Amino acid sequence: MAYFLPALNLDTEVPGEIEFFKRLKNDPATKNWWVLHSYFLSQHINQSQGEIDFVVFIPNRGVIVVEVKSHKKIQVRNGDFYYGVQNALGKNPFKQSYDNMWSLIEIIKDHENKPRNFSKIVWTHAVVTPSAKFSYESPEYQQWKLCDSNQLNKKSLSTFLLTAIEEQLKKDLPNRNYIDNNACNPTNIAKCLEILKPEGESIIETPDERESRILKEISEFTPEQNLVLQASQFNEQLHITGPAGTGKTTLAIQIASEKSSKNERVIYICYNENLKSYINSQYGGNGFDIKTFHGLLNEIAEIDIPPNADDFFFNETLLNKAYDNLSQKEIYYDHLIVDEFQDIANEGTLIFLDRLLSGGLKGGSWKLFADYKNQNLYRESIRPENVVDDYLGLPSFKLELGVNCRNTPSIVDFIQDHIEIDPYREVRRLDGDIPPSTKTYKDNQEQSNNLKNTLDNLQKVYDKNEILVLSPITNGVVEIYNQEHSGSKINKLNFRSEVSKQEGPFFSTIKSFKGLEFHTIVIVDVDIDNFIDIRDMNSQLYTAISRGLETVSLHITKDALKLLQENNVN
Repeated sequence: MAYFLPALNLDTEVPGEIEFFKRLKNDPATKNWWVLHSYFLSQHINQSQGEIDFVVFIPNRGVIVVEVKSHKKIQVRNGDFYYGVQNALGKNPFKQSYDNMWSLIEIIKDHENKPRNFSKIVWTHAVVTPSAKFSYESPEYQQWKLCDSNQLNKKSLSTFLLTAIEEQLKKDLPNRNYIDNNACNPTNIAKCLEILKPEGESIIETPDERESRILKEISEFTPEQNLVLQASQFNEQLHITGPAGTGKTTLAIQIASEKSSKNERVIYICYNENLKSYINSQYGGNGFDIKTFHGLLNEIAEIDIPPNADDFFFNETLLNKAYDNLSQKEIYYDHLIVDEFQDIANEGTLIFLDRLLSGGLKGGSWKLFADYKNQNLYRESIRPENVVDDYLGLPSFKLELGVNCRNTPSIVDFIQDHIEIDPYREVRRLDGDIPPSTKTYKDNQEQSNNLKNTLDNLQKVYDKNEILVLSPITNGVVEIYNQEHSGSKINKLNFRSEVSKQEGPFFSTIKSFKGLEFHTIVIVDVDIDNFIDIRDMNSQLYTAISRGLETVSLHITKDALKLLQENNVN
């Protein structure tokens, strides 16, 4: 139900406004709407001052300024409006709401803290006459801007207001192709209300409210995700690809849960140990096994891993020993689900998985999830996307995801500003409170100072437990920062413990955090010397930036930034 600022005094002598209030306040469709009542205009475009009956902010739709007339009788003669049984001459309510709307727009537009995309918000105005059956047609004002008592008896007030916003959008689109329903998002509504009601009750989201909002925004399946889930019901083998943020891990877990509920022996395999820990903490009781690929190999091989084990040990010695032990242990699964497949994609891996899966890869049930283009951080296969088809000897059934349901539009733009990637088909989320930023540094002391400023600015909006610092190296600027600011240290993130039980801001390497996500991401130590080559820098930056749910801050040397720009132009 709608929030009102200020709370309406029901002892008011204006019955039409009481009716308006009750209809919105008790309507479930107005959940999370914000309504200003009796808003005093100290600045008005056509008079010294004025008052607006209602300003309704509808999330992801627009803003509508409403003039309410309580009279039971309204007449129009020669363009003049007459009210009540006495036919008292009064103001044109359509012009009142129009002038009030533009007065309000001017107040917000000229404010230094206005939303960044304020010009894209859909604005309209309307007249509501709860007690009068009133029809008025004029070339100046469209019929959809009027809701009389007859209409109120046929449909809800919320439906009328939503329709008015949509009609205004249709009207404006030919001349304002930049207009956007989503510009009126909860963050921008909050900024507008803070401008209009600076001493009112704070409406900035609490961390819990933000967590709830983000969860709701990212948990609803997109049409293409539903297509994958439907395909998984009728196809034993699926090869799902897509860039970061398109929901591959979410789909993998959903399919694993569905298959295990049918008493199938299901295993979910990923590459990253910390992703496994998170998945296990959230879904460990869902009836399927959760393993990292190398963790599974080690369980089956039953050999000690040397302290300085190299790639040859993991990819040859450990893999071959696990393969040899498989037949002896009679370990098999009915359904195989592999996340982050690009990180283990080679023929040796497939030979092992073939023996692990009942029916083998050609006859068994499996689902592979991969991002071959951007997140291949560990494998140097020339064309990892072809490994499966080459092994099977025929094309696998592939589905490609392209709708970003994790990042905000600003974060996606930030990725594309720094890294050359194929564009997403759609971005579902809304922008956060703070836009992404880039800060350059010449040495670690300057970077440490920049990091302090970034953390201070972020904590004006976000809780310290909502901030994660990512680096390509384990010993970088965070060590320097912690020595200089011992009272507000950045703490290493413990992936095996709930974030709420730890104290932020947190730190992790980029590779350790691959496959996961966090509200705000600060990326540090971005210098070419901290990467293998430009390709490695591109891949790790893409992974790091795409972890952000709300905003990102990038700390990079000027030389590295120049190299990124040159590489992505070429």
